[in-house]
Amino acid sequence: MRVLLVITQGVIGGATNSVYWLAKGLKEKKIEVVVGFGEGDYLKEKLKNEGIDYINFKYLRRTINPLRNILFIFEIKNLLDKKKFDVVHFNSSNSLLGAVGAKLSKSKPKTVFVFHGLSVLDPMYRKNLLFKPIYFLFFKLLLRFIDESIFVSIENLKIAKKIKLVKNGIVIYNGIPKPTFLPRDKVIKIFEQKLNINLKNKFIIGSIGRLDYQKNYEFLIKILPRVLKII
Repeated sequence: MRVLLVITQGVIGGATNSVYWLAKGLKEKKIEVVVGFGEGDYLKEKLKNEGIDYINFKYLRRTINPLRNILFIFEIKNLLDKKKFDVVHFNSSNSLLGAVGAKLSKSKPKTVFVFHGLSVLDPMYRKNLLFKPIYFLFFKLLLRFIDESIFVSIENLKIAKKIKLVKNGIVIYNGIPKPTFLPRDKVIKIFEQKLNINLKNKFIIGSIGRLDYQKNYEFLIKILPRVLKII
């Protein structure tokens, strides 16, 4: 079996790491895997270290430019006309356009799309409500070219069904490599040294993520005063 994993960008991020670990796992199971993406050296270096083949798509970008998106559709079609893959696995909004190219290609591989989140379609999204109907139509149209929809959250699947984005889907939770945890006392000591404060008998809330709207740190900041009243 040959599998092509496609993601819009090769920059550091949750979905990017998910694609990397999936590629690594497939290779360990003796499945031939190739990863395709646009800009970004982070994923490229990690794949090189594992000896996993990759493709840099010239026209795959995070963009609403219709010309570039159309060029990407034909770019992936031309690739699949020349190289046969059994499955093409898409992992981001702009990469989903490639499903059209996959079904137009001579090989017509099975197509899979992973919802790593609902982005603009999430009920909590408030930044620009005008985008919601546009994004809905975008996904609704392109999902016609997808054979299997995968969700990493049962709640996302429930919402997608409720808004009639999909009829069915499969939930496959993200796996993680075996983590190495430091003892609690050692972690507290590290934070005390870094912050130069005493954390004895303190309640600590931690969060790791980039400071972008979709990570919703605004909610965390707003809710903290209420949290402080109950701890």
